[in-house]
Amino acid sequence: EIITQFILNLKRSKEGDPTEIILADTDFRDSILETISRIRSGKIKWHKYEEIF
Repeated sequence: EIITQFILNLKRSKEGDPTEIILADTDFRDSILETISRIRSGKIKWHKYEEIF
């Protein structure tokens, strides 16, 4: 859900066919896949909003 919302937000901020532009970038795609893998494996440490900002 987090990744979907992130990609949809990027889509709204670009012109043309943003999904194609964004997902065609191999570095971006690899980064997203790595992030999804880390989330699924439990290796991500979550922080509260207040802790970050």
